[in-house]
Amino acid sequence: MRKTEAAVALADLEALVEDAVAGTMDVFLSKYENTETNNSMASSLVALNRSITEFLVISSINSSAKKRYDQLKRMIDLQLVECGLKNEVPNGMQEELYQDNIFRFSKKRNVTTTSIATKDLILSLQKLGIDQNVLTKAMEDATKNKDGSVYYIVDLIE
Repeated sequence: MRKTEAAVALADLEALVEDAVAGTMDVFLSKYENTETNNSMASSLVALNRSITEFLVISSINSSAKKRYDQLKRMIDLQLVECGLKNEVPNGMQEELYQDNIFRFSKKRNVTTTSIATKDLILSLQKLGIDQNVLTKAMEDATKNKDGSVYYIVDLIE
């Protein structure tokens, strides 16, 4: 599949979603009653209601899409393993994990970082005292590793 074909298909999908959003918004907007007598304020209230309506509709789409997005990431990981492919990448790396005639699928993981929990540091300092050697020990106790984020990347093969 060419990138232009994919772009057209996805643009068509976006247009369908926009039409669905507009239709759903019309359901809400048709129920709105504005009793404001000041024209300027009435206009502002209509705009506010419209923005709130769109926010509600888009939030609903976002919520369900986010749930499905997260489910699909887990499903892809499981299916990679079922196909005998790896589903993990090293920290700080991006690796291609799968390719067919349409897609190239890669995952990227940010580097593992460290952080110091202030509360843990303070508690350690209170327990151990403020001597430099003790301070160093407290800092080590409070330092924790944090894994990097994982990104899912899909590229089209032309």
